[in-house]
Amino acid sequence: MRERALATAAIWISSIFITYALLNSLIYIVPEQVVQTVQAMRPDGELVPQEIMTTVMQPTLMPEIWQYTVAGMLFMLFIVAAFATVGVWRHAFRDATETRAAQRSAVRQSAKVKREQRERVKRLLEDMDEDEIAYLEQARYQHLSDDGELVTRH
Repeated sequence: MRERALATAAIWISSIFITYALLNSLIYIVPEQVVQTVQAMRPDGELVPQEIMTTVMQPTLMPEIWQYTVAGMLFMLFIVAAFATVGVWRHAFRDATETRAAQRSAVRQSAKVKREQRERVKRLLEDMDEDEIAYLEQARYQHLSDDGELVTRH
């Protein structure tokens, strides 16, 4: 059960990372030259406008065909992840059913063996005469303490 939960978590966590990577591939950065006008001070204290060329990093979307391709890839990713999850857990229920059936069979077999042993003891006691039964009881009581607990004496 734990292994299946870990497998499911691994499937969906990896799907999240793949989704993040695909969505990040939709935007790229383009350096763009921009002219800015700033106020500069001359040595005599006069403010004069001055143009400065700066580079601005402009985020830009990929072409539409790539956007559609990523959307299709994400759709397929989540379909495959869902089927993988179903596959992992479908076998879990089948395995659990088989395990329960095997356990029930083992319990039935154990009960049958116990029943056969009781019947065998019953037949043996029926075949024994009074002296043999008395001998068995005496041997049994020899190994009991005064409190009635079983004691082994060597």
